Amino acid sequence: MGRYCCGPGPGEKTYIYVGEIGDNAAKFDYKYIYRLEEPKLDLSSPVEVDVTTIDSIKFQLPDGKRDTEAIMVDPLTKDLYVFSKREKEEIHVYVLPFPQSTTTLVTARFVMKLAVPLP
Repeated sequence: MGRYCCGPGPGEKTYIYVGEIGDNAAKFDYKYIYRLEEPKLDLSSPVEVDVTTIDSIKFQLPDGKRDTEAIMVDPLTKDLYVFSKREKEEIHVYVLPFPQSTTTLVTARFVMKLAVPLP
């Protein structure tokens, strides 16, 4: 399993996003981000959460197979951002604009390269 984050999504709800996005060998054609509504917890009693609905966002990168390691959701636009990590001294940033389809393959859009100097 890859990474996770929390943030807004469809409606005025808060969601947990779990990314199955890691790919050390760069061999997978598709990546997945799972979205589930953040449960409301009552910490004064034992916590038991029953998740009944999980959305699956299937996506690919526009420039081929890459190892992606981080995701975030923009709290204003609800866009999802995915970050690669295997490129030497740079990180590639991709966006899945809101609303993300849960029924068709989404092709992420390349946004930019971030320079990361090695020590």
